[in-house]
Amino acid sequence: MRRSLFVLLGLSLLVAVPKSSSTAPAPPDDPKIAASVRAGSEYLRQTYANGTQANTGHGAGSATLAGLAMVEGGVKLNDPAVLGIVESIRKTWSEENNTYAISLAILLLDRCADPADVPIVQLLGTRLYAGQTAEGGWSYQCPDLVPMIRLDQSNEMLGTPGGLGQPKGQPDKPKKDDGFPTVGGKPSPFAPAATPGRLPRGIASYNAAVRSRVAVQGRQTGGQTGGDNSNTQFGLIALWAASRHGVPADDAFAILEARFLRSQSRADFGWGYTIIEKSTPAMTSAGLLGLAVGAGRGEGGFNASPTAPTSPPPGSTDPFDLPKKAVPNPNGLPGRKPAVDAALKSLGTVLKVTPNAVGLKQFVGHGDEYYMLWSIERVCVAYGLETLGDQNWYAWGSGWLLAQQTSSGSFRGSNYGDDVATAFSVLFLCRSNFVKDLTRRITGQVKDPGQSEMRAGKDFRPPLAAPPTGGSPGLEPGVRPPVDAKTAAAICDGLLKSQDFPTTLTEVQDAKGSEHTVALQMALTKLIGEKKSQAREALAMRLTRMTAKTLRTMLTDKDDELRRAASLACGMKDDRGHLPDLIDRLTDATPMVVQAARASLKAMTDKDFGPAPEADEATCKKAQAEWNKWYLTEGKK
Repeated sequence: MRRSLFVLLGLSLLVAVPKSSSTAPAPPDDPKIAASVRAGSEYLRQTYANGTQANTGHGAGSATLAGLAMVEGGVKLNDPAVLGIVESIRKTWSEENNTYAISLAILLLDRCADPADVPIVQLLGTRLYAGQTAEGGWSYQCPDLVPMIRLDQSNEMLGTPGGLGQPKGQPDKPKKDDGFPTVGGKPSPFAPAATPGRLPRGIASYNAAVRSRVAVQGRQTGGQTGGDNSNTQFGLIALWAASRHGVPADDAFAILEARFLRSQSRADFGWGYTIIEKSTPAMTSAGLLGLAVGAGRGEGGFNASPTAPTSPPPGSTDPFDLPKKAVPNPNGLPGRKPAVDAALKSLGTVLKVTPNAVGLKQFVGHGDEYYMLWSIERVCVAYGLETLGDQNWYAWGSGWLLAQQTSSGSFRGSNYGDDVATAFSVLFLCRSNFVKDLTRRITGQVKDPGQSEMRAGKDFRPPLAAPPTGGSPGLEPGVRPPVDAKTAAAICDGLLKSQDFPTTLTEVQDAKGSEHTVALQMALTKLIGEKKSQAREALAMRLTRMTAKTLRTMLTDKDDELRRAASLACGMKDDRGHLPDLIDRLTDATPMVVQAARASLKAMTDKDFGPAPEADEATCKKAQAEWNKWYLTEGKK
């Protein structure tokens, strides 16, 4: 890749979420397990002391997997073993087309949280998006549909000389970014990828070129099986991680979910290595992760009817405007929740077997026991399950793993080598979760169907706290005033089809009538990229005209976008009477709302008690307590 491309990507360093002060996870409580993790991590550290040059036979993928396990196991990021693997990714990522290697590289760079790596995550995420098959899965290779070298030249396809959509000449001077959404004015071309669909200008142009190529040519066929579910489970986790950094992928997640709903086994409600093979626990875990992504990507969670894009209308090349229809399930399971319950029940039967070499081997299929255990761990952690099949899955699996560890700290792999087996084992023992934001969305919706007593499922999101001073007269908190739905839909349609989007957007922003507010909300479900960012800003600006009572109602609305916009509007109005309202939003179920509230609090007070982006629930509550403490002692003055 030519030097100038790296110079351009260097300008995009500001897109990252701020690096946390510590990346090491909390050690396991059990001293024996903690010692096992240390020993396994040390074995990997010694094996990869010279970076990827010492890997044991499976190329960049196994080295990156080892890097992930080391970081989760507590090895420092500046350790030569970890650093060597990361530096290798930074040097060779543009040449990588292997699905496993791309996926693991995205996860490792995301986990290390270095701002300099975010452009690489975004570009690899775009390549991963392009590699998805027409059947919704992934095979071993992700084609480079728009070669990077072409984007480093005057590219007629993009229509913007200078490469990656950046005009020749002096680039815009990047603004200093401290990780907060913009609270006023227009964002820099290199603004942070704080929300899905938001990319820096240059990378957004490349992403658009790839998406256009996919729309025009269609996705590659995966043959008779549409790709395999092993590559697919790595691809879906990594694409979800890339979407956190702004890579638009909702349409990819839709056809991914459709793949698993349509191919669920009629016999045991699981999935196999391919859609025509016998179910195995590892691949059933892949299917469950696919359904989790489907439930987490939109409103309604597991209780909503899944939808997927159909064929594009004649002459259309826009993958975002495809009509959608309900996804049928050949097993007659009506929707996501029954499909998930049936699959979890099927997976739970594995835990009825005593975990020993003979007992586990019968379930393995493709892969080995370590891969299978990690697959089960990922599902249980992602879904927030303490038990599976009415068994403590962690005690069941960790007990077997501890018995397999050698004196060197390694685990003897039967299929992939000791380094890979050790990495899977360490990740299991650390309860690694690379989709924590997804977990926050779905935890509590699904219970272990193997438990003797089942409680009623919870709503998609935790109940929102009511505003401190109540909502608008005559309305319950979270309920919007009635609007003319047809008028709102017509306004939205006019905006989406406008030949002069910025002008029409301004007109909708400034117009009177609640239908225009709803129209902007409707548009945000369909827009992507810069247009979506502009619409979000317009909605926030529009809400600055609202009264304090109306804003308080909107802060507890069911719509994520409205709560986010209302949070930013409070900051734009600089009305300190909203400080308690914003502090209340710091434990919102949606991370972008939390960060919008934090941004407004910071702008209004010049204080910052967090929480950091993607913080867990406990951290958000701690930050909220700090803000409340400050408000009671100083904020009211």
